[in-house]
Amino acid sequence: MRAPLLALVLVAGCRFDPAGLEGGAIDGGADPIDAARPLEIGLGDGSDGAGDVDADGPLDAYTHLTADADAGSTRLVVYDTTGFEADDVVLVHQVAGVDPATQTSGDQTPLDLRDDPSGAGNWELARVAAATGTRLDLTQPLSRAYRAQLSQVVRVPQYTDLRIRGAATVTAPAYAQSGGVIAILATGEIRIDGAIDATAVGFPGGAPAVDPVGTYGCTLRDGDEAAGGGAPKGTGLVV
Repeated sequence: MRAPLLALVLVAGCRFDPAGLEGGAIDGGADPIDAARPLEIGLGDGSDGAGDVDADGPLDAYTHLTADADAGSTRLVVYDTTGFEADDVVLVHQVAGVDPATQTSGDQTPLDLRDDPSGAGNWELARVAAATGTRLDLTQPLSRAYRAQLSQVVRVPQYTDLRIRGAATVTAPAYAQSGGVIAILATGEIRIDGAIDATAVGFPGGAPAVDPVGTYGCTLRDGDEAAGGGAPKGTGLVV
């Protein structure tokens, strides 16, 4: 069983400005490439042209950070840059990282991440200045910090118009350091005759285990999971 992680679709007809990114560059930071030019993404520039989707699969490209990225930095060190190039819009997203010491195992209370110091849940849009090897350089400094192995980078296609035909479903790869996110920009119309579906591509769930002691023993599952007992758990915001 997997819980949806995030499905994000940015559609035409509204101005999109996460965290006030169009207000200009952040003061300070490492290697600003074009700090004088405000980051203007809006609905994208339509550089991917008109999209016509008639088969199942993802539209985005995905990678994950292999080194921490500080707020103010213009550099992302990633697993690889396949599918990324200059002028691409990317979504930078820290998926997890909450300190387990701050949480009670099994607590179902909604978790407010707005003031969590871990950075889990942080995200922003950025534009790529250059993609080489395992490095993405950005045109503007990051507004937030992102942790290695817990953060991903998603290439966001920039369409003029997009049509998803009736037999097609746009999805994302199941999350495994990256994935679980669908992000689309279009300057014109997005027509969905098929579907956009991120069901069961989020955090992996726990795997069942057989206790060989017997139906009434279950001694291998006694105690806390950290000590080798308890029920197997899936991944989540807490690491």
